[in-house]
Amino acid sequence: MSPLSNLAVRDVETLVHPYINLASFRESGPLVIERAQGVYVYDSNGKAYIEGMAGLWCTALGYGNEELVEAATAQMRKLSFAHLFTGKSHDPAIELADKVARNAPLTNFAVLQALPLIAEANPQTGLLMESLMATVAQSDKEAKLRIRAFLDRKTAKVKPT
Repeated sequence: MSPLSNLAVRDVETLVHPYINLASFRESGPLVIERAQGVYVYDSNGKAYIEGMAGLWCTALGYGNEELVEAATAQMRKLSFAHLFTGKSHDPAIELADKVARNAPLTNFAVLQALPLIAEANPQTGLLMESLMATVAQSDKEAKLRIRAFLDRKTAKVKPT
């Protein structure tokens, strides 16, 4: 086994890597990735690897996607970060939430109304409610109206027989 590079030694001494045998890792060192393009990542020796996990599922459109680079650059120049705490908002959050809401079978409001009901329920009832919500989210218009009435507390409670 060849000795570790300076970069690899610094990695071993300073970074914490999840899901790894630390004892053997201290000897073998990391696979240092230097660049990426499309579905490939390249190590410090230039060897290409297919990145099958899409960067832990956050680069599904591939690496080096110029459209994403341009959009991110423009947004970073305009507003690099903004939170939603204390009633603050911003265009990108509103636009994204609007797109999600238009494509979601249940509204964010309906889900937020259901969460306290699920949290207050005993575990068995809570799991049942979560399952029902998921099923209704995939279901027909009448079922969605019924769950909406339930969430708005406009329906009578079902009594056990």
